[in-house]
Amino acid sequence: MHNYEGDDLIGKTGVEKQCELTLRGQRGFKRVRRRGQSFDVLEEVFATPGRDVHLSIDIHLQEDIETIFRTWSPGRNGAAVVIDIPTGEVLAMVSLPTYDLNTYRTDFPRLAQDGVDLPLMSRAVGRKYPPGSIVKPISVIAGLTDGVVTPGTEFHCAGYLHNPNEFRCWIWKNAHVGHGSLDASSALKNSCNVYFYNVGEQLGVHREQWWLDQFGFGRKPGTGLPEERAGSVASGVSCGDTGTARMLAIGQGAFDATPLQCANGLATLARHGEYLSPVLVLNGGT
Repeated sequence: MHNYEGDDLIGKTGVEKQCELTLRGQRGFKRVRRRGQSFDVLEEVFATPGRDVHLSIDIHLQEDIETIFRTWSPGRNGAAVVIDIPTGEVLAMVSLPTYDLNTYRTDFPRLAQDGVDLPLMSRAVGRKYPPGSIVKPISVIAGLTDGVVTPGTEFHCAGYLHNPNEFRCWIWKNAHVGHGSLDASSALKNSCNVYFYNVGEQLGVHREQWWLDQFGFGRKPGTGLPEERAGSVASGVSCGDTGTARMLAIGQGAFDATPLQCANGLATLARHGEYLSPVLVLNGGT
């Protein structure tokens, strides 16, 4: 029983929506029967105040990151997430540009029409991007554990895999050279695409999907935020698609994830593979 009235304010997004019932509490009421000029109270329920909700966010860290973001990338949009590795608590979750709650009502028409910077969207949990090279350490772990490569296995990078028109390494664009022969350690050090193309081809799409799932990619992180998105890892792609397998290993192609998923994936890596759902609401959540 929510007991909303016409002029009540209600949480519409984020933690305010997630924890609406906790924050609101319960409105009291009396049920009475008229007796002449007086009333008999048949039932009375006293109001219950809403309870506080405590978040894991470190407000000073959050403010510092916002300041750094605006200083280094003025006028640009983006997101940043910081996770405490042992606990999985979200210490900062920045999405820019944002809006001023004090002027939200008057600013809303302008904010809603901005289809480029999307100030009403929480990019950290609701915007999906190709994760890119942060996936390469996971690809190495997958390749080594599944036995398709050893620490000493070398692949030669000429700047591209087979020809300079496709499956190129990032170094080719700038210098038209390659990294030469690299093993797992040097491939990570140089972030060599060609090495990981080979690892991805050896693993295949389905094994890569399995491994990426272990680090939380392709499913919702689990904070409970209504805006949270799952991302996708080569959904509907056949197991024999070598091109997709190569691109998955470098975090590109038919692969997207939210900034929160990316941060939590690397936190899982730092935890030696122990996956924890990121924690945002410490207590008081529903």
